[in-house]
Amino acid sequence: MINRMIKRIIIVLVIVLIGFESNAQSKFGADSVLCVENRSIYVQNFKSKNYSDALKPWRWAWKNCPEANENTFRHGPKIIKARMKIDPQNQSAYIDTLMMIYDQRIQYFGKEGYVLGLKGYELIGVDKSRTEESLGYLQQSLDLEGNKSSVQAVYGYMQAIVNLEKKGEKTKQDVLEAYARISEIVDYNIVNETKTAKHFVQYSEKIENLFTPYANCDDLIALFSAKFDQDTENIDFLKRVTKNLKQQECIDNELYFEVVKRLNELEPTFETAMGL
Repeated sequence: MINRMIKRIIIVLVIVLIGFESNAQSKFGADSVLCVENRSIYVQNFKSKNYSDALKPWRWAWKNCPEANENTFRHGPKIIKARMKIDPQNQSAYIDTLMMIYDQRIQYFGKEGYVLGLKGYELIGVDKSRTEESLGYLQQSLDLEGNKSSVQAVYGYMQAIVNLEKKGEKTKQDVLEAYARISEIVDYNIVNETKTAKHFVQYSEKIENLFTPYANCDDLIALFSAKFDQDTENIDFLKRVTKNLKQQECIDNELYFEVVKRLNELEPTFETAMGL
């Protein structure tokens, strides 16, 4: 009994010394010994990727002191998804828990547009049968965040539209319009070198792979002609246009020539020279 009390006191003292709860966002329940102890245990297990042992103390902290730290909501989805793999029979219940985590994150810490993007992206990844619901969250996220949208919201939105088109619930035109919408966000972040620009660069190819099967030559010319500016400095956009046009064997047109010409001015290579 004495050893258990000593161990508990040591845990609390260590946490205090390292400023575990010094985060400015710590609120209600942050001074509770049980809250601090459970958060300490789950965080240590989480860092070690021991999600099974992290589950119980995490759940206690989530239910009893949700306002203590936003990381409770950041870490929760990974812990729950790990549990889903172990207990697939209760997947539906775990998915509902995931959705609740995001709802409560908004409730306690705001950032509605950003968190809705994560919620929609997460849902489409764990349950494609709820794609229509996912799309609703993702649309709200893009409407609220605009060019500040997360890469998860942007990619998830495109994935949702494509999934629904395959089910016959969306059309090819819906896919084209979705691509036109999100490509503006992608280009904005890359051109302006925002904090998330590198993630948009990484995901741009995935987005293109979703989009390309739906576009013929005429579609591409119409779409990119409206977006192309001969003074553009966006090399990634120019490369993306040439790649899409070449994949559809759509290079015998004025747009392709102008894009390759501009790309050759900004980043001359043997390939751009041959293209001209």
